[in-house]
Amino acid sequence: MGLILMPLMFMWLVASIYTLRMGYDLISAHPLLTFGLPVILLALVTMSAYLYLGLYAFKHQNQIWAFDIPMFFLAGKIALLIFTMAALGNYFYASKIQNIYLLAGMFIIMFTLSIGALVGAFYSERFIEKHNIHVTY
Repeated sequence: MGLILMPLMFMWLVASIYTLRMGYDLISAHPLLTFGLPVILLALVTMSAYLYLGLYAFKHQNQIWAFDIPMFFLAGKIALLIFTMAALGNYFYASKIQNIYLLAGMFIIMFTLSIGALVGAFYSERFIEKHNIHVTY
């Protein structure tokens, strides 16, 4: 299973680095208290909500497959599609977009999905132990 999970983790790690660099460029060009801090807080809140809602689906199960939670976060088709659309929009059109709130929205979406995927994959073992879920292989 490592042949599938490790490339996915590496892809999300690269996506996270790209997202953090994009966010730094966006936030450093504008006032921190009036623009940067609300964007950072909103990104953290949406990432927490993404993790909570993703893990809530597994909370009441008695047994799951060992890699079910990491695969949910790392290989979610809709998350991959949304992240790809936001990243391509940022990469090709960021210099043409004059609305900073649209750029901030793209950053929040990309941050939520990329960092949330990594945190969800790494937190899955602790979540399984905390909720006494039986793991099958």
